Amino acid sequence: KRQLEPMLRPFLLAVAAAHAAGIDLTLDYDMSAEQRNASLCRFATHLDGTVLMPGLKCCGGAPVESGADCGSDVNGALTYEAAQDTVAFDCKYKSPFALFAMRTTRDVQRTIVFLRQYDIKFTTRSGGHSQSCASTCDGCAVIHLYEMKNSTVYKSQGDTYLILEPGNTIGEVFQAYKNVDFMVPHGTSATIGFGGHVTGGGMGSLTRYFGFTSDRIMGVEIVLEDGR
Repeated sequence: KRQLEPMLRPFLLAVAAAHAAGIDLTLDYDMSAEQRNASLCRFATHLDGTVLMPGLKCCGGAPVESGADCGSDVNGALTYEAAQDTVAFDCKYKSPFALFAMRTTRDVQRTIVFLRQYDIKFTTRSGGHSQSCASTCDGCAVIHLYEMKNSTVYKSQGDTYLILEPGNTIGEVFQAYKNVDFMVPHGTSATIGFGGHVTGGGMGSLTRYFGFTSDRIMGVEIVLEDGR
């Protein structure tokens, strides 16, 4: 039997303790919208990121209107509507019931465990656009990685390496590192997220000479379907 990483165990124990105390962290398609949103915001207290719903966001464990002031909450400026505006073409007319705005790998692990526990359909979006609409869907949850934008460059034995979190777009990366003496083959759209671009291969005008973006990957950190 697969064992979850130690960092997930405290979260699962917290969920169990919440149930024992009568605090509802369940999620079900048959819930009313009010019940579901309240449950999502209670779950959001276990994240460094937050959960966003149409017209609403989570502040202090409770749903509030998107325009509400969340004070010092680092996630307070995030809104469902702003995230949806960056979806390309007809994809923006698809309506997920919630966007799980991630800030850390641990957030992704906890969210996958939570959604799978209640058999909720979900997809993942790096934060850029998707011409195929694969990163959004109607009535599902979206694990949204747009806030995961850390990046760094390091050199080893004469080689240069770029370490990226998936929420970086192509345009952001090459604007930030335009004066660094290296080049990564990439596509021609500046607004696509690197996470989706790389997992799709990463084809562009430099592919014939340098190969796909994915050909240059040296290592990845992946969260599996069971939260490991």
